[in-house]
Amino acid sequence: MKRGMLCVAALAVASLSAVGETVAVWDGDVSVEGGLGWRDNVLRSGVMNEDSAFMHSVVDASAMRLSETDAFLMFYLLADDIRYFDAPSVNYEQFLSLTAQGSIPVGVRDELGLMLNYLYQHQIVDASATEADLRRVLVLGHSLSARPYWKRLFPKSWAFKLEGVAVGQVFEHELDSYWEGGGAAALSKGYGNRSEVALLWESLVRHYDTREQLDLDGFAVPDTRLEYFQNEVGAEWRHNWDAARTWRTLSRLGYLLSVDNGSGYFDYDRLVFRQRVQWRPDKWTFELNARLSAYRHPNQNVIDEERWRAAAVLEGRVERSLAKHLDAFAAAESEWSRSNDARDEYDAWMASLGLALMF
Repeated sequence: MKRGMLCVAALAVASLSAVGETVAVWDGDVSVEGGLGWRDNVLRSGVMNEDSAFMHSVVDASAMRLSETDAFLMFYLLADDIRYFDAPSVNYEQFLSLTAQGSIPVGVRDELGLMLNYLYQHQIVDASATEADLRRVLVLGHSLSARPYWKRLFPKSWAFKLEGVAVGQVFEHELDSYWEGGGAAALSKGYGNRSEVALLWESLVRHYDTREQLDLDGFAVPDTRLEYFQNEVGAEWRHNWDAARTWRTLSRLGYLLSVDNGSGYFDYDRLVFRQRVQWRPDKWTFELNARLSAYRHPNQNVIDEERWRAAAVLEGRVERSLAKHLDAFAAAESEWSRSNDARDEYDAWMASLGLALMF
């Protein structure tokens, strides 16, 4: 059934880009990556620590169809596989994302588009923000999402975008499945060297299939069904520091407020900052990514004070072109979590080396 849904999704996006097209050109690329590495805390746990060497492989492929009418159609695949050599609790982690996206111009200033995505994951996931059991869990899940949008262009490179959001998430075990729906909006301003600054907003309602509400003492309330109402506001700044875009940065700041439909036991707010820096001189690529977040749970108590958590993830990657279609890379990642609840605390790091082949 999931395969049939994906086919329907792809046909829906294709129909968007087909309207009014006369001449179109296909373009695409494929990258295959393989490497070896070490992770010192596979479970991202402060209690159960398993470390292991691993083999890592990635396939990254895209295809785009551009038309002289400015309509476009794009397909994107990202597949990620990690095989641990000595981690009894987690033999492997996998991630697969399939995306189809298309748009058509409507008049001079308007654009209609649709993005569809299928996501498969067999991964360690941090569910401590939304679950009663504060731990990282190995989840096996599938999701299908749709984001139709309307975009309006204004003079002096201003633009406004309005999106609908629909997500269906199915978990095979550990976590409860849910449906999510809502909307998003963005007001952006473009400027030199294809840079952009934007204000962002998103509002979602999440309906769980079987999860019950909890009272303020953490006990289940019979014959109830849990829902979350989430609103997020933020700002994003994409800047290319030179005309050749050798230096690029991406900065994003967001504040999320999440409340449940019951006692408020699951209420929390989150402040998150993301930063990416990329430098591409000649045959080299240097990239650094950082994510800092802070959570506050006003209705959950830890030793007579409200529960809080702060987390950070730092990723670095260096690539060197060896030949026309061959790159070598080294990557490293460090993450930590601190909280007044010991179950929320852990440290982890990872490092790897490998080769990437581009077609």
